[in-house]
Amino acid sequence: MKHLTYVFLTGLMLIVVGCSVSTEDVDIEATVPTPAPTAKPTTVPTPAPTAVPTAKPPTVPTPAPTTVPTAVSPVSVKVCDWVSSYAIQNGFIHLNAEQAPKNQNIQNLVIEFTPAIRGFKHPIFNETEGFAYHEYSQETLDISKNEQQVAIPKAKTAYRMDLKVVLSGSTVDGRNCQQELHEAFTRSDDYYPSPMLSLPDNAQPNLQKYAEYLANIPQPTAQSVFLATSMGDWNGNWDTMAVHKLEKPIRIGFYGDVGSEDYETVRDLLEILAVIAPDLDIGYAKSINLRTRFLTQNIGSTY
Repeated sequence: MKHLTYVFLTGLMLIVVGCSVSTEDVDIEATVPTPAPTAKPTTVPTPAPTAVPTAKPPTVPTPAPTTVPTAVSPVSVKVCDWVSSYAIQNGFIHLNAEQAPKNQNIQNLVIEFTPAIRGFKHPIFNETEGFAYHEYSQETLDISKNEQQVAIPKAKTAYRMDLKVVLSGSTVDGRNCQQELHEAFTRSDDYYPSPMLSLPDNAQPNLQKYAEYLANIPQPTAQSVFLATSMGDWNGNWDTMAVHKLEKPIRIGFYGDVGSEDYETVRDLLEILAVIAPDLDIGYAKSINLRTRFLTQNIGSTY
């Protein structure tokens, strides 16, 4: 009981003290700055990248490699009593000796060029369709000189073939000697002419020369055939023989000593054929039917 009274008094004293303090209401206005709205970042469009052309380095052509002639070791060769060394280089045959050929009893000395195919020991006429005939040549050497230089000959036709090179000589006492310098020397392309035919101006045919007469040309008759062949020699001075059929177009070619009149003869023939047989081409006969008739007709004379 005593303990409760003490507690009660203590609480009452606290109330009295609390009520005796006069508290005035104080209005305190605190100005709190309103935060400025956060500015939204302005969206700046990203500019498209400007294509700046990349400067290309100038194209510098790659220089072609310089061809350095390969040194060719000279080869010793003896013709009769004359000893020399030779080398084929840069389009020339170089011969060098201690003495001139004439000092070694040589009276004649030549280099012979013969058309050849490596491995063939016989003339190559058939293998080259006759073009090999144009490639035979020789070069006479000066027997008073101990150094010689001979150019490899240019090809006469566009047909590719090699050259057999032979050094040939004869002595004052009648001996003949020769030595092969190369079995089959191959020439480069610049040694050959163009395969395109080149005709002189007077050989160019005018295929329209007789075109105006085309409508007035009569059909051939027996008399015209007889007259056309009357100047021929048909009395057995010709032979029939087999020929090799080539699977290539047949064209007219000249061999030998060709003159201006030969070109003009072919030109005249082509100009006439262009009118009387415009579609005719040279070819092989598919059949042979030889029948000759001799007809007579009174036209003032008897044939």
